[in-house]
Amino acid sequence: MYTLCAAAIRFCNQIIAPLWNRKNRHQRSVGPSASSPEVMTARSKDTEAMQVDNQSSSVGDSNRPTPNTEEGHENEEKKKMGGPGTDVDKIEREFSDLKERFFADKIESLKKELDTLKNGTHQGFLKKCQELEEQQRQRLWAAERWRDYQIENINSIFAAEKQQGEDEYDNEKKSLQEKMINTVQEKKKKLLDEKTTAEEKNVNARTSQRKRNGKELKDGGSIKRKLNPPHILYTLREDEIKEDLAIIHKGHPYKNKAAQADVYAERGKLFLEGNSFEKGQHVKIESQTDNNVWKGIITFVSPAEIHLKGESGVQSRFTLTQLKSRRYVISTNGHEPSK
Repeated sequence: MYTLCAAAIRFCNQIIAPLWNRKNRHQRSVGPSASSPEVMTARSKDTEAMQVDNQSSSVGDSNRPTPNTEEGHENEEKKKMGGPGTDVDKIEREFSDLKERFFADKIESLKKELDTLKNGTHQGFLKKCQELEEQQRQRLWAAERWRDYQIENINSIFAAEKQQGEDEYDNEKKSLQEKMINTVQEKKKKLLDEKTTAEEKNVNARTSQRKRNGKELKDGGSIKRKLNPPHILYTLREDEIKEDLAIIHKGHPYKNKAAQADVYAERGKLFLEGNSFEKGQHVKIESQTDNNVWKGIITFVSPAEIHLKGESGVQSRFTLTQLKSRRYVISTNGHEPSK
């Protein structure tokens, strides 16, 4: 519709305006010719003749009406404009024909454009379709790239999670294996320590019995018995050896098994008659023979002995046999052990 209006405006500017100007020029050209000297002379003669006729007619017939001067002026104007068949009528007919042909051509052009749109062969329609196809290709390309990125990201996360799970499994498996090995080794070590302690007790008991009965070997030798070497070698101080010998001679705790304390060590803890002592705990150990007192921190616990670090930094060792025979009494630092 906008295109049609614009075409009509251009048609008016190109066709109607020149025709209208031509008509105005024609009227101006007719005006001066009517006012030329010959026309004016003819008009004056006609006017005089009309006056003479009027005078003569007024004498013969006084009731005859006079001619209308306005109609005469109109006729003159018509003569000036020109009658049928003049250039103005021709111009008007040409304008009407041109207008009809213009609208007919436009309607025919619109019909053809409508047919091409219906058939899908319109150039503007095809151009727009190409633009839409290009937009579709770009969107599909972007969607595929985003899909590939998401898949790659998910695969990376999956690989990382899988590797983490495998590492955790391997670490836990190795830790469990080491823990079970350590447990078995501790049990084995405990059995060996108990075996060594039992053998030492047996030898000491036999030696004490022979000395009390005054029996000696004829060859002056000692009982030769093949013993397995102890897993842990203990070195006692000279005063401790003397104290042990004094206890052996007196037969203090060994004669009465009921007087012995229930002492054992397990998993780094010392258990004494229902009380437990562990590494890093402050304790006090009292001697029942010379009333000596040791205060400090337990630094080592094994099935055979414990180590005590005193306040001055000196390390002291006490065997579980000594604690079991009640030669030494252990308690918390300044308090008796609580159950």
